Amino acid sequence: MYELNLDGFGRYLGTEKFNFVVKNKNEVMKTKPFYSVPEISLSSGNYVSTKALAWASIYGIKCLVTSQSGRPLGVFLPLNYDKHVETRLKQYEAYSTHKGVYIAKSIIKTKIESQSALLEKCGIDSGNRTNRALRRLDKLEAEKIEHIRTKIHAIEGHFGKFYFNRIMNLFPEFMQEQGRQKYKAVGILNNLFNLAYEVLKWEVYKSVLNAHLFSLRGFSL
Repeated sequence: MYELNLDGFGRYLGTEKFNFVVKNKNEVMKTKPFYSVPEISLSSGNYVSTKALAWASIYGIKCLVTSQSGRPLGVFLPLNYDKHVETRLKQYEAYSTHKGVYIAKSIIKTKIESQSALLEKCGIDSGNRTNRALRRLDKLEAEKIEHIRTKIHAIEGHFGKFYFNRIMNLFPEFMQEQGRQKYKAVGILNNLFNLAYEVLKWEVYKSVLNAHLFSLRGFSL
């Protein structure tokens, strides 16, 4: 992940599709996907669109404003930014104790069960493979997640490959994909999956934003 700096007087920060774009007049200087930017640095003499600030808020990105000499002047923070420190502490606590093992196993177990349920709904029997994956997951024991991380990834990956192949077989051959592609996908189904995930992501963002607005102002969107 890289910090996005607007180097030079007159630079403009905007958006195109799901990317931040830095321009100098009409010339594109930089393009960065929203998810790859942890922080944006703006200086006096730069321009920024409110759409870019909105996307920065959605992705939890801090925007630092400085003078032309680099002296910090202010900062633009998402509504939930103050929760990040507490979240990081909890993540570290989970990572260094048995809590992380329990959380990781629970997440993967839920994912496998959900994928299995969808296959069953589509008339595909995955019972034996699902049971084997869940039994392997239950047998994993460790005090820290780092000790069994590779094994958990292997269980998830093997079942995920089986799930993806079976789902692909439900579609006409000309639409089938060889693997999942997210950024810059060109295949029909990959783009459909990406669109569906973005819709789900937006619903989560909307719920979070509504909760913040309700707590701050007593109303929601």
